[in-house]
Amino acid sequence: ADKSAQTKRLPDMAPVAKDKKGKEVDVRTIGEILVATGGGNGGLRNPDGTWHGTGAYPTWTMKYFDFKFKGHDKGVVPNSAYYTNPLLFEHILNNEPSLTCLDVEGRGLKDDQMIPIVKALKNNTTITELKLGRNDFDHACLDLMEILKTNNTITKVDIHNNDIHAKGICAIAEMLSCNSTITDLNMSCTFVRDEAKYIGEALGMNTTLKVLNMDNCQITDVGAAALVPCLKESSVKDFRGYNNCVEGKELRKQLKKGGK
Repeated sequence: ADKSAQTKRLPDMAPVAKDKKGKEVDVRTIGEILVATGGGNGGLRNPDGTWHGTGAYPTWTMKYFDFKFKGHDKGVVPNSAYYTNPLLFEHILNNEPSLTCLDVEGRGLKDDQMIPIVKALKNNTTITELKLGRNDFDHACLDLMEILKTNNTITKVDIHNNDIHAKGICAIAEMLSCNSTITDLNMSCTFVRDEAKYIGEALGMNTTLKVLNMDNCQITDVGAAALVPCLKESSVKDFRGYNNCVEGKELRKQLKKGGK
């Protein structure tokens, strides 16, 4: 068969082939199409108009990330996703004055990417807020809480909607028992469950936390029964505890009200 009749290039240089009915079909991968068309009609644009990546994020965070497709960089990229670039680490490690909020929210970062970011925070003194929600880390929480035990500049921490389980929750509790700077903590949509009792114990030793979000944390009756009395005596003024797994009606009501 004449190969030139089977495969050719369209005006936009897209490789095509003929299907069984003789119709031309674009044979590029989704990633190749997005690169060639500048992301189509969706995603973010760099200042020069080129395509930055999928989703919608604060424009000032774009310089810290590169979107890479699976198989790029000589095949070493495991998944199509955002990856941090060296500038982020440079700014964290060198206490860049303009970086007061570390915002990596919704980038889908797993432990392998989040742990280096967290460790870079160890000697940082300019960042006052962490927006780490809607990622996919668990073990990185252990490293983060170890650093926050002695950090005295960060006041707001958002780790909601991450894959944080028992060890991470216990690490959060241990951090709260000795941190004297954080005033606002959002840990909603994590797997707190029975470990809510340890959060309660920690609140008894904390005098600075004012806002605590524990919505959708799968808190059980065991956890809620221990947490509610501690909330009553804590420094927390604004508490959220909706959509948990408490079966007792009265206990569930008390948890929603933060024991107040």
